[in-house]
Amino acid sequence: MSKLSVKVVQRKSDGEEWYEGSVTIPGLKGNVRLARKSDGNTKFATRSAVNGAAKSLVTTLNGFTEVDFGQDTTKAKKAAKKTAKKSAPATTATAATSG
Repeated sequence: MSKLSVKVVQRKSDGEEWYEGSVTIPGLKGNVRLARKSDGNTKFATRSAVNGAAKSLVTTLNGFTEVDFGQDTTKAKKAAKKTAKKSAPATTATAATSG
């Protein structure tokens, strides 16, 4: 049993943003793009939609037990929090008095 490696890429064109996912399956040449089951479109609105499609593929394929997204989400979340703290300006509340 092994992991299915997934590469998620964010794309932008003409003001539109979407995510695409590709997987490498042993025995097949090159990368295989993930597509929605409902309409076959390879553009996903969110990263989690790509992750869901990859998890669905793992349940369909024999020999794979889990999905490897190639990133440690806990490290990414910690880095995002640290960046948000640095960029947020310190604010203080002041009361306005009228005379």
